[in-house]
Amino acid sequence: MSQIVTSAIDCILPLSTTIDTLERQRPSAFSKPSTMESFTMDQTLINGRFKPIPLSLIPDTALTSETISQFLASDTTKVGIAIAYSSGKLAAIAFSSKHTVLLVEFSPKTKLNDPTRALLQKELLCRDIGSYFSFNAHYVASALYADMKLYVAHLIDLQSLFPDLSSRDPLDTVKAAFGENAKLYEGNFPSIFGDESWNPKRHSQDACRLAEKAWLACHIASLGTMEMALTSAKEINTELHTKEELAVVANILRDSNQLDSIKPTSTTHDISSSTLSDRNADGTVNINFVRYQNRVRSGGQVPKSE
Repeated sequence: MSQIVTSAIDCILPLSTTIDTLERQRPSAFSKPSTMESFTMDQTLINGRFKPIPLSLIPDTALTSETISQFLASDTTKVGIAIAYSSGKLAAIAFSSKHTVLLVEFSPKTKLNDPTRALLQKELLCRDIGSYFSFNAHYVASALYADMKLYVAHLIDLQSLFPDLSSRDPLDTVKAAFGENAKLYEGNFPSIFGDESWNPKRHSQDACRLAEKAWLACHIASLGTMEMALTSAKEINTELHTKEELAVVANILRDSNQLDSIKPTSTTHDISSSTLSDRNADGTVNINFVRYQNRVRSGGQVPKSE
């Protein structure tokens, strides 16, 4: 099923110490906040000296133009994005500049037409200035539309910037971005990237993990070694696609992501990287499924989906 991810991208294109510190500073900060909570966190993925990263956690219903403006007041020409799920649906999204992180928690009780959702789309997700970067950006774009009916523009899939890599493992992408000078805490990557869940009972852990992924995406995109790759990067802009196209791709990716999440973590996925921001001359979009090498027995048939 991982092979389906390639075609889907073609349709939409692209701790522990931190938690201890956070809990000592704000022992009750994550008990279902009704207003914005602010604190600092430390990154645990790159071997280097970095200042503590300010993190603001806010429920979607409390989001205001002022909150967004304060975040955008920092250097936000390149913004990292990461998402988390609860019960299989989008539950939180983190936006990160090089200096600060804004994390929005979605309430299942918030209506899709709530003014705060429109505010999030207009002033953050689809603003005209700057670009967004994410690991597995196709999942970000599809989840925003499938679960929140939100569009996103100028979103770039980091893995797709390195088409020669044999996998889409975020660690491989980070190594390629840094080149020979990569000094990473590789042992921390599985815990940060291997869990995409959002649990209200463990907000501190989930917030730090989500914020760190967004921060890393921004940091990677800001490296000098990335300038050449970014010149040819293709952006995901879901506003350019019809609702029918987005619904099909979102369903494919949701099924793919759920199946991948229950596979053994040691499984190696052979996925070629490509981007889907191109249309045919007649305006149509092709969904091409790559072959399942060594995944279907000779003479067997792939069952039809219901």
